[in-house]
Amino acid sequence: MAEFPELGDHCSYEHCKQLDFLPFSCDGCLKVFCYQHRGISSHHCTQEFVKLPAPIPDDKEKSYACLFAGCGSRELMPVQCEDCRRNYCLRHRHQQDHSCAKMQPVPEKMVKTAELVQHIQGKSCNLLV
Repeated sequence: MAEFPELGDHCSYEHCKQLDFLPFSCDGCLKVFCYQHRGISSHHCTQEFVKLPAPIPDDKEKSYACLFAGCGSRELMPVQCEDCRRNYCLRHRHQQDHSCAKMQPVPEKMVKTAELVQHIQGKSCNLLV
């Protein structure tokens, strides 16, 4: 079996010295340790300075509020109405759901189609009963 002395590092803990291919560096003493001795208490780190992890950013800064009156929902992605260009949640994204000021009247052909669909659905419901 071939050895790779240039890969990995030996644990700096006095009684370990294990060759670790994925060593950890201590932020306090800047020494290299194996998985078992990576913690500050497990290798008895003498340095007071320990770099803390960066704070997790607040999600509210990256979310978009729904502008529908009284909603208050937030989305991670902007959901804009194509006509009024305002942000809404998924529930209020369609023109008829947020009473868009630029909403076009429904063409008469679509009204007749909707009536026909309602009529057909009414017949199919009666057949199922």
